[in-house]
Amino acid sequence: MDPSGEPSDEALARRAQGGDADAFGALVRRHQGRVFRAAVRVAGNRADAEDAVQEAFVRAFRALVRFDPLRPFGAWVAKIAINRALTRASRRKPSASLEEAERAVDPAASPEAGAARAADAAEVRRAVDGLSASDRALLALRYDEGLPVSEIAATLGVRQGAVKVRLLRLRERLLDRLGEEGA
Repeated sequence: MDPSGEPSDEALARRAQGGDADAFGALVRRHQGRVFRAAVRVAGNRADAEDAVQEAFVRAFRALVRFDPLRPFGAWVAKIAINRALTRASRRKPSASLEEAERAVDPAASPEAGAARAADAAEVRRAVDGLSASDRALLALRYDEGLPVSEIAATLGVRQGAVKVRLLRLRERLLDRLGEEGA
């Protein structure tokens, strides 16, 4: 049990491996939001992300006998979902989503400030959408989900040093792109 009194992922995974469908359902409910947010950033749209997440949890359920409960379940299923989303994204060019930028506008701000913020958000979104799906996945895990480098490395199956280097290069690339668009 964790401090909140809820069973740990490890306990739920062990129960699920023993055939407890409710335990697997609890794991799904616990991790589906984070997994979906990462998948939507990689896939570029909600429909593909929903399909990728559904496929990921089905695959996770089928592979549960091979899962090591001592490893983080969330990272494991997120990696499956990201791989599924990458596959879907490779089949389709992502479209820039300006709706997200519009939703980011503060209704209490002046119309001019709101318009400027929406334009900035749209510019950032276009720059991010121009990245590869795997780069968008890395950014989503770090900045949308706030995961530490160690957990990102576990999720993506790479070394922590590789995550740090890729994040640094991505930030530099985004700054260059934003500088070019602003000039």
